Amino acid sequence: MYQNENFLELFLQPLTALVFGKTKTLETSGVTYSYYPLPLPSTVAGMIRSVILEHICTNSSDKKKCFNNHKDLLGDYGKYTGMKWVLIGPYLARLIESEVRVYYPQPIDTVIIERRNQSKDKGPEFSVVQMGYDEELLRTLMKRFMDAHKHVYKDDLLPILVDKKKKSEQGGGYVISAQLMKRYLDKNYRKLQGVTPNSGDVVTLSDIVKKKEDIGITLDKQKQVAIGATLGGMMYRVERLHYKTDEGWGIYVAIYSENTSIVEEIKNIFSKNEIIAKLGGEGGIVKVSIVDDSNLIEKDPKYTQTNKRSRLILTTPAIMNDQYVIPSQIAQKLYGVFTEELITGWSLIKDTPRKTLIGVKSGSIFIINPKSTISIFSRDYVFPEYRKLFGSALIGEV
Repeated sequence: MYQNENFLELFLQPLTALVFGKTKTLETSGVTYSYYPLPLPSTVAGMIRSVILEHICTNSSDKKKCFNNHKDLLGDYGKYTGMKWVLIGPYLARLIESEVRVYYPQPIDTVIIERRNQSKDKGPEFSVVQMGYDEELLRTLMKRFMDAHKHVYKDDLLPILVDKKKKSEQGGGYVISAQLMKRYLDKNYRKLQGVTPNSGDVVTLSDIVKKKEDIGITLDKQKQVAIGATLGGMMYRVERLHYKTDEGWGIYVAIYSENTSIVEEIKNIFSKNEIIAKLGGEGGIVKVSIVDDSNLIEKDPKYTQTNKRSRLILTTPAIMNDQYVIPSQIAQKLYGVFTEELITGWSLIKDTPRKTLIGVKSGSIFIINPKSTISIFSRDYVFPEYRKLFGSALIGEV
């Protein structure tokens, strides 16, 4: 096990509805492009760096100089590089008293089926699907899968899209508990067929966070007045995310560093006062609390490093080298299944939008065959400019 001193664990309790993504004016075809149900890692890292910056550079008007003087904590000015720590998550999580229960994205090669007449005390079935299993379901879903997932490499994985018979207006989809994820990461994972998990091991996203489309009004930042339609349109659509905070749901994120003094220094900043921070757009606010009691899987090296043929399961989006190519030193041969996701954001420092990149969605899977021991904390499978924040993952046996 890693030492707890290597991790700083944070729970973000939404105090308002949150908005992650781009908005569009009513004149430009409608819906906003939003991230659901979680912000990008870069959004959370921006919040963390803003809190650190505000604490250590209160009297400094030169932010760039402050970054240079505290590079280990803040990294490179205007970039995602240079910090002596990496981000784990964000994940959905539930705070029950002092315990945080972390939930992970559903792996793509699993299928979750909710029966129409299932009893309320019996959860949905969870299966790892392979050739020869449930052929009728396979035929039904394969076309939808191929349409939705642009890049598929077949080995002993047989990718299957989740059966969304009960897809709700809130977006459908699931997260799974740390306990169920560990069963999936085990070498006997293929025996997880038609399993009915324990209560709470599979949770529908719409039971955690609700999406609500709303209308916003563009304001002039200087005058704080509405900008007329002749200046680009004053009304726009926005999707607000309402987390069920009354049931303990929120966002979990962790900071990991091999240098325990770095973790301790950041921990001291976040423990001095109650931290209320901006997160995302549209004035989203969260309360940030340090937590010590969680079931984060990444604390166990069994699931974070390997020197043999293994599964690499992305738990947050990643920006791979050269569009999905894992470096040769990581994988002699690459198989897997993954889905594209557009990754963009806003630079709080420059107050400008970041460029849009093509990334790989969380839940995607690669089978890797490393030439030497690799660690998910070094993230050599992620493009160097983004590996401090993007590409959280777990190692599973094959």
